Amino acid sequence: MQPPNYVPHNNTSDEQLSARQQLYSLFESRPFDDATLLTNFGLFARSSALAKIFFL
Repeated sequence: MQPPNYVPHNNTSDEQLSARQQLYSLFESRPFDDATLLTNFGLFARSSALAKIFFL
């Protein structure tokens, strides 16, 4: 008997995959380096994400 072949369930459409790839390429082509992004994280994050970080 063969072991079951488990495949991750994914409902992502082709349009969503291409949009995700476009966002990734835009992120990679940003005009500043990773150090600037990490040093000034508060400038680039959503306010709701910052609130969760500050109050956890």
